[in-house]
Amino acid sequence: MLLPGQTFVAVYLTPEIPYTCLLPPGAKPIPLSRDNNNNTSSSSTTSTFSNSTVVEKMSQCEYVMVMNDTEEVQQCTEWHFDNTTYGTTLTEEFELVCGKRFLRPVYQSIYFFGAFFGSPASGCLADRFIDESPRWLIVRGHHDRALQVLQKAARWNNTSLPPEHHMRKLMTDITEESTTKPTRGKRGLIVWLQDIFNQLYILIRTRMMRRISLCVFLSMLVSGLAYYGLSIGGEAFHFSPYVYMALSGVMEIPGATVAIPIVNTFGRRRSNIFCYTVAGLVILCLYFIPKSIVWLSVALAMLGKLTISAAYQILYLHSTELFPTEVRIRGSGTASMMAKMGSFIAPFITQSLRDVWSGAPSVVLGSSALLGAVSTFLLPETKGVPLYDTVAKLESEAQNGSERQNKKNKKNSKVRST
Repeated sequence: MLLPGQTFVAVYLTPEIPYTCLLPPGAKPIPLSRDNNNNTSSSSTTSTFSNSTVVEKMSQCEYVMVMNDTEEVQQCTEWHFDNTTYGTTLTEEFELVCGKRFLRPVYQSIYFFGAFFGSPASGCLADRFIDESPRWLIVRGHHDRALQVLQKAARWNNTSLPPEHHMRKLMTDITEESTTKPTRGKRGLIVWLQDIFNQLYILIRTRMMRRISLCVFLSMLVSGLAYYGLSIGGEAFHFSPYVYMALSGVMEIPGATVAIPIVNTFGRRRSNIFCYTVAGLVILCLYFIPKSIVWLSVALAMLGKLTISAAYQILYLHSTELFPTEVRIRGSGTASMMAKMGSFIAPFITQSLRDVWSGAPSVVLGSSALLGAVSTFLLPETKGVPLYDTVAKLESEAQNGSERQNKKNKKNSKVRST
């Protein structure tokens, strides 16, 4: 899965950088607190006293103006920014600090806000050029187009198809099993909205489809949250942002390649449960690592990035195999939108929530990955299983499998009782 540069460019455009309030004449800083932990935040400055570890924090958003023997608290309006790490940034240019601090995660999230709505549109545009799946065309009743695509594929692969009348008979049988039929000639906004609702409702209308859809949507949501949260969360470790992002990018390579032999050997379900579990545990461990041990924190973050990247890859494969052909595009597209929603939330977790509680990103992202393992556990395995063409066929097989399991359980119980 290759990501464009604009996906992570906000990390360098709106970073958290040290800044100092420029006090006007007659003003004095406001002490916030004194502690022995050497902990600092971007809204305060510190000064260490000689022969002591006591640190005093000064507010960088407010100051006290002394006028005529009276003191009045006023808001800081000018700051000095430390550009030694990033150079010129939007954080400095638009002064995204203090009251405007919330705009930093907003800027980082705006890309995924557009991607959330752009995913369905890009799919529709791609359909005009990339050939439709023959199985999808058959289910929708477009037999002539499906036959053309199959004939083209046969020519490219230097193979031959069965006689045309056999192909058309098979297509007719598949179409008759479909639970949805293409609608033609309908007009009007209300009818169009009803059609959209019906196409989405089919994803949760039946028992097995509801289970698959909700579990896949939840897995996609937490995957986007954990993946993007780890990618942009390097500033929490007080580590070079450039080195952190480079290492994070390197982790994409084994995350994508190692997933291939893993799923071929152990299947989609078990592989993803393992990846989610490891990612969740190592991210949660970050909460207990002292900030002074930077190398260990970064190492665990990279292990989390590797495993969540692998989980993301496996999930995309698993989800496309879970949805029957007639709803595969709708299911995969909606699942992709849920992943973008998770990515949209991630900056607020890693920045805004971290200002309230420093351990929030580790706890939230780690718990999200573990939740992905739980939701994957509820999904069926698809390795070596034929893909279903219709929802009706999926539900029928699920019902038959449940009945067979019930009979097996009854038989085993009789054997134990005797």
